[in-house]
Amino acid sequence: EADSSISLQSVHMTCKGTALYAKGSAAAVNVYDSVIEGGAYAVGTNAEKSDNYYVAITLQNSTLSNSIEGGCAVMINVPGTLNVENCEIHGTRQGVIVRSGDAQIRNSEITCSGDAEDNGEYLTDNWGSGTSVPVGALIVGNRQGNSTAYKSADCTVIDTTINYSGDSSKGHGVYVYG
Repeated sequence: EADSSISLQSVHMTCKGTALYAKGSAAAVNVYDSVIEGGAYAVGTNAEKSDNYYVAITLQNSTLSNSIEGGCAVMINVPGTLNVENCEIHGTRQGVIVRSGDAQIRNSEITCSGDAEDNGEYLTDNWGSGTSVPVGALIVGNRQGNSTAYKSADCTVIDTTINYSGDSSKGHGVYVYG
């Protein structure tokens, strides 16, 4: 919640929903040396209200994944920061979405299995909300008719491996889209 933080050190967390949800101005989520297995998201944010803006997310030396088809392992869609270092990120529909905010991903591996029925959707059309964006390992930016929904996005990737292993029979996903 706003003006609060949670830090996980050497934790193994498994859940069916969103494992860690940064919500509220100045909310912070810190994950170190842990395994986070979420259903829809391992780590996520929500751009529904401006009260949810200005979060800070730090992920280091950890493995983060989601299990639900159509979900994303790590998403930031509000103004704030996402810092990822020495992590393995495994997503179904997307590995990482940086729809808003400033992200730096360093010395990590991002993998997307492409598990979504609408793999080819949103490659040329306006995006929807949440994970209604192209299927892929790393998705950056916003292409939505309503330009006020998401603010600017900036993502720097350093010494990171990006993999897409989607089934081409379901459509076409991407390694990186921005």
